[in-house]
Amino acid sequence: MNISKQISLLAGNDILHLQKSIFARGPEYRPTLGAERINREPLSFIVGEHPSAYSVSPLMWNAEYKLRSAGDTFLPIDIQSEKVGGLEALLDVAFTVGAKHFRVLTITNPYKIRALEYFRNQAKKFPKRVAISTDAERIGATNQILVGPDNVFHVINSDGQGMLSAIETYLAEMGLEDVKDMKIGVIGAGGAALGIAYELVKRTSAGRGKVTLFNRTVGKAIDLARRLTEFFPTARVDAHPLDDLARVAVDQDVLVSSITDGDPLFDHGVYGLLPQKTLIVDANYGEKSVLAGNTKKQAPKSNLTVRDGRGMVVEGYIIPSRVLAALWGYEVPSSIYEKIGTLFGYKPRQS
Repeated sequence: MNISKQISLLAGNDILHLQKSIFARGPEYRPTLGAERINREPLSFIVGEHPSAYSVSPLMWNAEYKLRSAGDTFLPIDIQSEKVGGLEALLDVAFTVGAKHFRVLTITNPYKIRALEYFRNQAKKFPKRVAISTDAERIGATNQILVGPDNVFHVINSDGQGMLSAIETYLAEMGLEDVKDMKIGVIGAGGAALGIAYELVKRTSAGRGKVTLFNRTVGKAIDLARRLTEFFPTARVDAHPLDDLARVAVDQDVLVSSITDGDPLFDHGVYGLLPQKTLIVDANYGEKSVLAGNTKKQAPKSNLTVRDGRGMVVEGYIIPSRVLAALWGYEVPSSIYEKIGTLFGYKPRQS
């Protein structure tokens, strides 16, 4: 079967020529591609509207493959929103071929909900070939589908887990207590916030912690808080409008921004009010992290710890990498994860 031809017909980018910018941080990990290799070796991909323009997943996964001398290949696949039918067609190819050729299907915006729906439908027809995690079902979206050697497609959501792992790493570096006993503010109540808030509420429900949701439309925050407490009845979850940030944010140990644009902490004059050792984490990464840039400008002499989304990005790759390794019976040394983390200035904790 000519996999490269099938995927090329569906993709809006040239899968044989990965953009150099994707591998700017680690050019030595850029694979030498050809149709023969793609048709022969295990294949993984990230699919979204235009991941070939920005995604760092190909860099991290291909770096792992090279460092552990695996023959796999990880590619970005662009599916334009006006051609959304191509997503189902692409997933059909992967589902039909299965473990014979595919390993990881990473899903990014705007298709996380649609991809979960696809595998819900497949689970009804082929219940023995699809395993959807409880977390993914509750969140209502998937960002990782992992194919095991038994041809089962494991559907999970690691977005929130990635943020939680990064927060735990930062807190450990700061010598602070366990996140389950902390007060955590989450700014935003949209798609990205759901996975992040879900994992934080899940963790704090096991301790003395509390999660407070802030959103411009407070009704959305209230609805999300209600939904999360249905999943975790012992959890402490509160909801506030953004106008309450200056009053309520000062009581938070950790502030997490899940919004894609702007900086409500700056807009509401919060920086100068925060106590020392407050941890601020943005889901956005690099130049897209307006919040991280503003925090450093507003409080350069304070003890605020400010991190952008690089930790979430790295941890978001490590989680499915470990799951896949367990499914296939091999191990990825921690040293490989550390080498990949250094590309982004992030050191993951030892497992």
